[in-house]
Amino acid sequence: CLDGKRLLVGAYGDNDQGKRSGSAYVYGWDGKRWRFEEKLKAPDGTATDQFGRSLAMDGDRIIVGAHGDQVGGSRRAGSAYVFKRSGTSWIPSAKLTAGRLTSMADFGRSVDILGEAVMVGAPGDPEQGAWSGGAYIFAGK
Repeated sequence: CLDGKRLLVGAYGDNDQGKRSGSAYVYGWDGKRWRFEEKLKAPDGTATDQFGRSLAMDGDRIIVGAHGDQVGGSRRAGSAYVFKRSGTSWIPSAKLTAGRLTSMADFGRSVDILGEAVMVGAPGDPEQGAWSGGAYIFAGK
């Protein structure tokens, strides 16, 4: 994902401290080359989360999907993490989940961000019982 002078790269199979929960790497363009800025991780990451498989960036905000995250006992319910730039660091500012936690919903399989609005896709969301999938929009600070 490229936004101006920043590059965001997902590593959803990254084996950080034996957890294999995934990560995302932020690079900045200094006019001559890409320089590593920071490695982003889910604060509560566990194995099979797939953190970093989907990601998006807009200015000083990043969203990273973790569609394999087990949330509230629901296997692969999924989640998405929002990071906000503070000085030279990226700080986790929110963990998003679906309003109704459902196993295999894969919430976070796709993500997008524009300003303070984020969109999160959940292709396995069973709304109206048809397993037709869903998209969630979150707005705010």
